[in-house]
Amino acid sequence: MTLSPTVSNLLLQNIPLFSLLSEDSLTLLSRATARKKFPKEYLIISAGEHANNLYAIISGEVKVFMNDKKQKEIIITKLHKGDFFGHMGLLDNSKGLASVMTTKDTEILLLSKIEFQKCLKKNPNLVLELLHTMVHYLRAADHKISSLALLSVYQRVADFLIMTAKPMGDKRAYVDEASRQDIAEVVGASREMVGKVLHSLEMKGLIQIHGKAIVLSQEIALPTNDDE
Repeated sequence: MTLSPTVSNLLLQNIPLFSLLSEDSLTLLSRATARKKFPKEYLIISAGEHANNLYAIISGEVKVFMNDKKQKEIIITKLHKGDFFGHMGLLDNSKGLASVMTTKDTEILLLSKIEFQKCLKKNPNLVLELLHTMVHYLRAADHKISSLALLSVYQRVADFLIMTAKPMGDKRAYVDEASRQDIAEVVGASREMVGKVLHSLEMKGLIQIHGKAIVLSQEIALPTNDDE
């Protein structure tokens, strides 16, 4: 793990979690956060440990995972640039249920619980500003959990693509380096089944596949059970 240069207000503002903060709050946090670089396959958080830091990804990728009773790894999700994790540790003393590990070289903004508490003493309104953004992310996470539990594999794959897609012009979106195996691990299906679903979506003109890049058409929507 390598400590990097200081944090600017502009860098903070480019992270969705901090994008709605006032200039005063940004300045306060910029002095409290640190940039750190983690190598590939670095375990940032272990399940069962107290999470005492908030992490926001500047570049790279991490996987959030758990191990079942047979110690088989189950990937819950993968996080990329702009995503954050560990935020609940700033608000309580509970232990994390999942582990977080880098899947490639990753640079992260780190805000410790101690520094966060110091910021709150200087600006009590900061927590309200941050909670406004966190609520949005938590609602999105609740939607993902409920949909993955209830929908078919076909629908889960489509839902994954829609929720993780990044804006790319007016009509299309791009999923960054999402391989069939990556998607299979997240939606809880076999690689072969995911391949069939992607092929079906491509044949219907809803996506275009270029290697690991998946480009979505504007018309893609969650299919019904009749589409399986």
